[in-house]
Amino acid sequence: MPDAVELMKLIKKAAIQAVEASKPVQICFGLVKSTKPLKIYVDQKMTLGEKQLILSRNVSGGTSPATTGNVTEYAKSFVGKMPYLYGAGRNYNTLEEIVAAGGMCDCSAFTERVYRHFGAEVGTVVSIQESAGTAVNISQIQDGDLLILEGGNHAGIYKADGQVIHEGGDDYTGNVKISPLSAFTLTGIRRIAVNTSSQEKPTSESGLAKNDEVILIRQQGGQKYIVIGKVL
Repeated sequence: MPDAVELMKLIKKAAIQAVEASKPVQICFGLVKSTKPLKIYVDQKMTLGEKQLILSRNVSGGTSPATTGNVTEYAKSFVGKMPYLYGAGRNYNTLEEIVAAGGMCDCSAFTERVYRHFGAEVGTVVSIQESAGTAVNISQIQDGDLLILEGGNHAGIYKADGQVIHEGGDDYTGNVKISPLSAFTLTGIRRIAVNTSSQEKPTSESGLAKNDEVILIRQQGGQKYIVIGKVL
């Protein structure tokens, strides 16, 4: 669990990049009223249920490490689709919805929705994704790892044999494609715990207890709140 300083860093990063993407975030404080089902009383005015909540890895439990192939196969199914546009893709719940609507997407929205498909929440901007999951070094890299590239300006998903699946192409203007990892400056590797046996299950298991105080964020226009950590 991150300490108070780390939580403030995450909030600051989320706010800065969300504003840059013209999607300001709302910071909320909540109190866990129950865990089964999960209910959180927010800002002393409303109660959020499981359908409105997504748990970050800081407060989630019961997940397993990514299984080789599942994440990458799903990500690979979108190669050649979804033109790149910075800040796009966040008004849709799934990548399938973006494709069906002929919509656009950016790199971090693509990676976020790939992992969300498997019940993991990594955040919708690279500045949050670079702290998601667990850091691993290059000698431990495996299929399905989240890659932070170009000094935190780009993100993708590792595919075996030294490749990366990413939105935007080599010049950030194309569609989803597969490129050599060597074409990028590798900034970080994050191991994301996912549930490969089913699709999105963000609140099926939590590390929260009744009366825990938590911090949540919601992007403007968003329908769900992300629980990013406990108040220490």
